[in-house]
Amino acid sequence: MMNSFLLLIAILSLGPERVEGGIKFTYYDPNAKQVYLVGDFNNWDVTATPMKRDEKGTFYVIVELSPGRHEYKFYVDGQWIADPYNPITVGPYGNSVIQVDENGNLVPVMPTSNTPLSSMVFVNSDMRSFLRFDRDSLDNRLRLSQNEADIKLDISAQLTGVKLWSRLRYNTVTNLDTTTRLIPVQIERALLTIGSNPLIKAFYNKWVYNSDEPFHLVGFEGEYREPFGRDEQGIIFEIHPKLLPKTLVLYSNEITTDRDLLFLRFRKKVSILNLGYSFRLIDAFNRQYSVPSPDSITAPDDTTLINFNLFDRDYVGSFDLTVSPAQRFSLTTAYAVGKRYVVAGENDVDGSKSLWVRDNRKWTKFSLRRWGVYPEFGFGNLKVRLHTEQERLDYNPLFLRSSEERKFIYTRVGFSTSYENKRLKAGIEATQTSSELPREFPWEYLFDYSWNSRIEYFEFPLVGYLAKATFKPYLKVKPLSKLSMWLTYRGEFGWSVDIPDVLSTSWPAMYVIGLLRPDLYATPFTGIEVLGVDFYLGKWRLYAENRLIKLEAPKLMTSMSYSTFYGEISYSVTPSALIRLSYGLRPWDLNDDYRSRREFLREQGVTDLIIRKGYLRLGKAMDSAERELSRINSFTIWAELRF
Repeated sequence: MMNSFLLLIAILSLGPERVEGGIKFTYYDPNAKQVYLVGDFNNWDVTATPMKRDEKGTFYVIVELSPGRHEYKFYVDGQWIADPYNPITVGPYGNSVIQVDENGNLVPVMPTSNTPLSSMVFVNSDMRSFLRFDRDSLDNRLRLSQNEADIKLDISAQLTGVKLWSRLRYNTVTNLDTTTRLIPVQIERALLTIGSNPLIKAFYNKWVYNSDEPFHLVGFEGEYREPFGRDEQGIIFEIHPKLLPKTLVLYSNEITTDRDLLFLRFRKKVSILNLGYSFRLIDAFNRQYSVPSPDSITAPDDTTLINFNLFDRDYVGSFDLTVSPAQRFSLTTAYAVGKRYVVAGENDVDGSKSLWVRDNRKWTKFSLRRWGVYPEFGFGNLKVRLHTEQERLDYNPLFLRSSEERKFIYTRVGFSTSYENKRLKAGIEATQTSSELPREFPWEYLFDYSWNSRIEYFEFPLVGYLAKATFKPYLKVKPLSKLSMWLTYRGEFGWSVDIPDVLSTSWPAMYVIGLLRPDLYATPFTGIEVLGVDFYLGKWRLYAENRLIKLEAPKLMTSMSYSTFYGEISYSVTPSALIRLSYGLRPWDLNDDYRSRREFLREQGVTDLIIRKGYLRLGKAMDSAERELSRINSFTIWAELRF
């Protein structure tokens, strides 16, 4: 009797729930042989997410889901079944549905529509108004220096097999036309999704894809390691046949630079093996010469010469293999080859491109070879990932008359760990990079190297040295279980060494010598530490953080140390209305990304261009930008309304 009662309790609690690692789905049927979880999160692939069976006949699986609304069903011995323990179903097929918030928690499912215009259209908005007050340098009074309104209107529509999402944006600062003083409403982002298998996505300026191959040929973009799609417009096609490899085709055009990109990805799982192949082709404009080349063709009227242009075109193909012999262990290996070409073309002087002749001449800029090994372990809430990678860039074909070897060789070894439970989130990422660089080589060529193209702000002074080490710890802890307060710490540290040949030694000793005698070995060091507190009490919230930065870069003739503070107190008038008072430069931008401080430094001159073209000016630019950031003592009043 007691066993039957316990079984009944277990069955009644089988609905989706938040657990460590994601959302746990369960399905009870002692007579079922095989159950799969199928939903929009795995493109409705009926074999992608098998569920495990316990001794009582309960099937379960834990899936990490992105924030938002997700539809799903169970595929039980070849039959589609809605979740019997989730009463919320939508659409003509009766799909079960759940809603996940930004913190990964389950929240009540939002209605299909919140407008009488259509039962399939959902509208939500985030409206903010900012009043910024700065202290006057003459009479030390606070004066209104800037007012800003920002409205984001998201519209989503769901039809049978079709989803449309778009964001309209009205912003009195970023959208202001300085000539006419008009402020237009712009379509900032858009995404159209059609079908499931095949799946078609058309996107505009929307993060849509992160390749699952270890080299991240597409995705993991730039300094912020973002998914692919910002400032891009294109289309994605996915198909998941039963016997053939899963296939993805992505074509995109970069909005601001007119760069074209084609990416292919094939994957096939065979028992404990997961095989993959990726191919990426990029065609990017390099530069346009204002003076026509001597052998330029002429326009039809025989009077106008056609300007000479250069393009960079490269391709990379990579193979990857993942072996997962156990649930808590996997090993991934990968190998890639590629080339970049310089392509000479012609273009009309008026830009109409009617006589554009591409591929007039083509020569190799460099060839690429890369390999990597990535073992992963899991021990309960602890995850560990190791990596060993090497990349070789051979520029010899570009310098036909040079007797020196023109090769870059980078070797990177490191690890990352993460641990998470209800009161603690912690992680460490450490990497050591050794490099072999040719002497007297153009500085900007260093950034053809893919890892350097994704370098972060605090790493910039570390480029070009014999060895570089970076260390990034992270800690978020809730000290008292009954008190809604989180303490956070985030650090980013890096240092490089360039030991003379006469003192060549092992790389651990290099860092020790470099730290002890930075003046002798011109060793740069960067350090950024952020300490924060986030405290909730009823409808009140207090958030504060202090940021410390230290930079020692002898080659850049820079030695600086700065501290900046940000704090805010907010009150939730209603669940959808919020008022805040803040001091300092807010850490987040208007998209709630933690990048506003970096954008401020970019506006002060610490741009990618000065790093790639004028490296020796970087020290002064960073010093000046950090000094301006530390001087900000603005008060800002926020009013925010969401629905």
